[in-house]
Amino acid sequence: MSSKWESGLKIVGVVIGAIGLLFGSGILVRWWENRETTPVFIYTYEGAFDQSKPEYEVAFPLGWDDKQISRAKILVRADYSGKKYAGIAYIKVQQADGTIVTVGQWDDFSTDSEKQQKVPLSFSQLFQYSGLSSNLANLDVSVETPTPVSGVFKVYVESAGHVIPDSEQTVTVYNTPWFHRTYLDTYEVAPGDKIKAYVEIKNFGAESDFSVVTCPYRIATTSYQLDPTKTVLGPGIGWWPELSGNLQRVSSDLQQKPIRLGHDGTITVQIEFPDNATSDPGVYDFIVYVAKKLEVLDYGGSDWAPNDRSRDGRQHSTYVVIGR
Repeated sequence: MSSKWESGLKIVGVVIGAIGLLFGSGILVRWWENRETTPVFIYTYEGAFDQSKPEYEVAFPLGWDDKQISRAKILVRADYSGKKYAGIAYIKVQQADGTIVTVGQWDDFSTDSEKQQKVPLSFSQLFQYSGLSSNLANLDVSVETPTPVSGVFKVYVESAGHVIPDSEQTVTVYNTPWFHRTYLDTYEVAPGDKIKAYVEIKNFGAESDFSVVTCPYRIATTSYQLDPTKTVLGPGIGWWPELSGNLQRVSSDLQQKPIRLGHDGTITVQIEFPDNATSDPGVYDFIVYVAKKLEVLDYGGSDWAPNDRSRDGRQHSTYVVIGR
């Protein structure tokens, strides 16, 4: 092969290589630019048991008492260096009923996206956004595995009227995801007899500490409705034992030492009532509440265990007849 022919082949090879390099570089450039225009969102859920999961647990009393301080905050930022989403970007919430609420913004997403935005959530907002009723969350305990009561809402980022891809998160709020059953060792005893109660607790939510509180009352009338003038209704809360003349407290609350339960954990706690809890003949009502230590609730530095804001309802109030 002549030297001229070899030189020609080398030139052609160099040209083809240069074209390939330029073509490949173009693809790389376009890929790089495309990569820059896809924000990566980082969400943190303060007040959740696991701050990386969009799940909150509340207790039903928090739905109607917004004086309680919520620790729930959604923190969001994005890794982004493109220009496609320049300008104002809004953080929005889509409630369970479809209502859209603007809860935050970046003035210029292309330059400020790494600045973390905070979306505080009060208890009324958690209930409203997720569509939960602020009333008692009664679980269907007639079945072996009751289904926890929950609601959801969505949070996302919008730019120029369009949702930015991969910005949408679905947040689940569980209302009192635990329950208890109470049993007595006997239902008819003589005055002064010792009575034991057994409280079975089931935790459907995250692992945490639980406290069992028993309130012993003597029913002063044979029926709550026998004397309506002695039944007091509190504003917005309905009937309440300590406001009713039908109930007489027979001893102080019996609070058990807190116990720890994992997810789907079950435990039975034994309670022994004092002698004066059954000293007189009559019908007694032993009301049991189970409180859970919630990450979402600011207890204000006080002991969480006696705080009745994070308790469940008297799902199985227990009655006993003291022989006459």
